[in-house]
Amino acid sequence: MTKADQASDKGQERLVPPQNGAILFAETTAWWALDISAARATIAAIARGDGPTHWVEALLASVTIADIDENNLHLLGPAGGRARMIGQPFTAHCPPESWQIGAEFILAAVANYPPGALRSRPITSIAFSDGWAEVSTDEAHPDIVYIAVGGTVADDRSFWSVRASEERYRTLIHHLPGALLQVDSRPMTEVAAVYLPWGAAALVTIGAIMAITTSLNPTLIVPSRLAIIFVEDRLAPPWLGFINPRTATPVRALTLTLGASALLLISKQLSLALNIAVFALVLLYFLHSLTFLLLPRWNPKLHQQISIGMPLWLQRAAALLSVISMGALIVVQVVQDVGALRTHSLAERIANHSLTSVELVLVWAAIGAALYAYARFVLGPRTARSR
Repeated sequence: MTKADQASDKGQERLVPPQNGAILFAETTAWWALDISAARATIAAIARGDGPTHWVEALLASVTIADIDENNLHLLGPAGGRARMIGQPFTAHCPPESWQIGAEFILAAVANYPPGALRSRPITSIAFSDGWAEVSTDEAHPDIVYIAVGGTVADDRSFWSVRASEERYRTLIHHLPGALLQVDSRPMTEVAAVYLPWGAAALVTIGAIMAITTSLNPTLIVPSRLAIIFVEDRLAPPWLGFINPRTATPVRALTLTLGASALLLISKQLSLALNIAVFALVLLYFLHSLTFLLLPRWNPKLHQQISIGMPLWLQRAAALLSVISMGALIVVQVVQDVGALRTHSLAERIANHSLTSVELVLVWAAIGAALYAYARFVLGPRTARSR
């Protein structure tokens, strides 16, 4: 707990679970105190049998964090400590794989639904050899539900600190490849402000800005130049490749790129833009490598012009390795996105700024197909180039 948290706690009542496993084994237990007051209508609807289809997300959407113990704070807490978690949605800090059991516990504690539902159950955890989870309530706080997890420590290392590090590492690896390339200076700046000397936060912010600006220029310029090539190949309508005679720049294509970027910025979907940029890059590498393998058959004359000083077998082996590697990354991304599409509605994904890369790819593909159809079938194959 930070000094700021300790200072704020002096004038604030702490919510502590009743005398159950969370207290009896406090050193090896982590618990939440959850405010379910805003979720009572949803709980009642579910108990009556007329709850929403995605009832877990609907129930937890109205559940907020009222208190949290030190062990849970070490494991899941953000930079800045406990104060930043109080009042936040439960789903903002609880791992998605635990949402189901959390929602079931809340139904059991508040509505006894289904009748006789268990309030304690064994769980599988990296932290414990015989993990358990339990839910409890307190008559003094009728709108508070306590959920605790604990068990026998799996080993004798520095438990919560090491386990917290391991959990964050596994989370990072689980969300590759996008996580490593989603640049957000705000959290790192806050960490620097708390743990590093004075002035370090400003340096971290400047570094993040420089990292983003190095790729900003090609990100904005490349699409407009591609538009010119598409027009020359009669794959897009001529107006898209219009070049201003005074500035010698493709102003219309640049304007469209600016509009799309501004829309992503205003809608707070920058992480989606970075995801789609990475996904498109992987797709591009995959197509390049696949084309290289198919080129001898599809275009032998062009293949004969390759003069790179590398044995042919090595060229093809490298291309095949690239196809397999990039293809695997594409499959991983698509599987993750399909999982998100199945478990979250479009409204939920928009509200949580978690639209998938697949959705944006489909939108861009539809726009590209419409432009191609317009250029090919409306304007005809002999359309004059626009300069």
